Amino acid sequence: MKHIAYLLLLTTNLLLGQVGIGTTTPRGGLEVSSNSGGGILIPQYALTGSNDNTTVSNPQGGALVDGTLVYNTATITGVNSISPGFLYWNGSSWSSIAKDITNTQIMLRKFTSSTIVTSGDFNFPEETFSNIDGASYSSNTITLPTGVYIVESNIMTADRYVIYWDLRLDGVDIDDVGGSTSNYNYSPNSSYAPLISVFEITAATGDITFEVTFYERADTSVNPSVIASRSFVKIEKIQ
Repeated sequence: MKHIAYLLLLTTNLLLGQVGIGTTTPRGGLEVSSNSGGGILIPQYALTGSNDNTTVSNPQGGALVDGTLVYNTATITGVNSISPGFLYWNGSSWSSIAKDITNTQIMLRKFTSSTIVTSGDFNFPEETFSNIDGASYSSNTITLPTGVYIVESNIMTADRYVIYWDLRLDGVDIDDVGGSTSNYNYSPNSSYAPLISVFEITAATGDITFEVTFYERADTSVNPSVIASRSFVKIEKIQ
């Protein structure tokens, strides 16, 4: 009789579309309750990367359902880097439930020359810090792995110049905010507006360069002078 009562109770809960584990009165679609100090153990997997769509499968067949939740036990570096923790499937890759501020990936680079080229690309050669997995610098180009980035760059002129500049992703200008500098010796309306860029790299890697789009001075026959120690780029990978 006791087993029959439990069966009837479970059947009633299922008919109502509610499931209770450790409780006979679930207050939602699913409620888990315990008086023994236990917790919920989410399925654990050692994923091979953020793009791993084979280690975890849909038991009904077909593609993984958006919102599938697992606990990842592996640490993967490089292009498809992931860290241990709770991840959910967003339809194309595994994403962290909450951003780990202790594992923020940032790169900081400085300018090294006393002048800046006004024709062609320029960049910030001197790296002062970087923990972005899979990032590199070579031949005047910053290479970044797949992800979403916020980039802030600043140029400080040394003598009577107005400069505008843009960021280029794989050789193409992207939408930016700011990116201008005016030295006080040149204009009474002196200002320094950093260039703010937000973009996503969907390929395995993307190449970042910068270019001067406008400059002005009485003598435009020479490249603008800049203060290298005050000219920098900060790159933050936010996803």
